Amino acid sequence: MIETDPKALENKIRKKFNLCSVLIIPAIAFAIIGCFGIFKPEEENISVWFQRSGSLIVMLAVIVEFNLLSIHTYLNSARIHFNEYEDLKKKYGVKHNIFSVFTVIIAIAGTVIWGYGDLFR
Repeated sequence: MIETDPKALENKIRKKFNLCSVLIIPAIAFAIIGCFGIFKPEEENISVWFQRSGSLIVMLAVIVEFNLLSIHTYLNSARIHFNEYEDLKKKYGVKHNIFSVFTVIIAIAGTVIWGYGDLFR
């Protein structure tokens, strides 16, 4: 159900952005962990370990993208033409776009690592 109170809607949007921020950090960390072989089992090849990190990066990027989709729905619903909602769109629209572009870049990087990471290491 779509929220009708602008304050409550802004609260939901902020929580979604916070979740996105929290999930992007480990996505980047997984690439670093995989690249340097941190937590790598002894019998595992470092190239394969790096490649496997790509799947976790993509998984987190997909979760972030689903959260961004709900924010997009909040910001672009039919009622957004009322003043209170227009303010929300102005306040969070650019942030949403930046997060979306960054998430797509992370998803693409994760896919490349997942598919070809063993060749990069």
